[in-house]
Amino acid sequence: MTPLAIWRTLFMSPSHSWQGEQSRYVETLLFFILLSFFVGCYSLIKWLNHDHSLLVKTSLLLIGCEIIAGVVLRVLRSPDLALNIGFFGMVVHAIDIVYQSGGIVLSTQAFWIPLLIIAFFLAAKPLMASIWSMLVVMVSAWMVSRHLSGQEFPHLELTDSTAAVDIWSGMILPLVVIGIAQAYTVKQHYAAIQASEQALQSGQQIADQALQGKQQLSVVLEQASDNANQLGQVAAQLEQQSTSLHQQVNDLNLNCESQASAAEEMSQQLVPMTEGIDESDRFVTELKVRSETIRSQAEKSSDSLNASIEAIAQILSSNAEIMSVADLIT
Repeated sequence: MTPLAIWRTLFMSPSHSWQGEQSRYVETLLFFILLSFFVGCYSLIKWLNHDHSLLVKTSLLLIGCEIIAGVVLRVLRSPDLALNIGFFGMVVHAIDIVYQSGGIVLSTQAFWIPLLIIAFFLAAKPLMASIWSMLVVMVSAWMVSRHLSGQEFPHLELTDSTAAVDIWSGMILPLVVIGIAQAYTVKQHYAAIQASEQALQSGQQIADQALQGKQQLSVVLEQASDNANQLGQVAAQLEQQSTSLHQQVNDLNLNCESQASAAEEMSQQLVPMTEGIDESDRFVTELKVRSETIRSQAEKSSDSLNASIEAIAQILSSNAEIMSVADLIT
């Protein structure tokens, strides 16, 4: 795992919602505060060995500001505030080391000033970078002005060997830091360009798909237009059939009206027929009653007739006996 990955794990919030350009901004911020942290550690070791208390203090300030910037980024999720805190530590330490080593005109550490301006514009937004750059330029202009006016600046008391190391580190180390910063920034830009190209390709594919969809939609619209024409024809036919049906309904209404009139006449004719049927029912009922009466009388007459026949039979029997007696008498 690289130092940048460890630094990102320490100070990148796991629940952040940064995406796209904002995510690259935060990544660049983490890289520059890590780079400043390493510079502060190197400076602390260097000036501890030279026993320079003021530069040791500003080295500690630089290290502390970079750590605080990381904590602010993780806790408050405010990249701008974190970057300003990191810049503050960088500016204070860089200006102090240039001032303590003879001022910007004579200092072997003068390259840290242009490094600050490069870092501002590589890491920050244009407005913030411009403000910090103006501050650094104003301080540098002040030191140049004081030098031209003849003011003496502090000088580092170093041995020949340590002075050589100081010159090498003052001249080369800023250039190395600038190269590393530029390389990282170019890498970020290259990654952004690749992402843009991929997005462009994806957009082109989507556009091609949209064009195909447009063509398919055009075909569908043509079919829909044909279907609409067919539906219009069918609607016209339906309208004709509806007119014919309406006429048939009118005829049927007329027939119904005539049938209603005929039904009314039949109803009027049925009234006397009903009365006649009622009279017939009464007549039939009277006939039934009379028939019952006649049947009863017939049954009675039959009984009387049977009785008469029996009486006649008895009379005949009596006559036969009388005749036999008469014969005997005779």
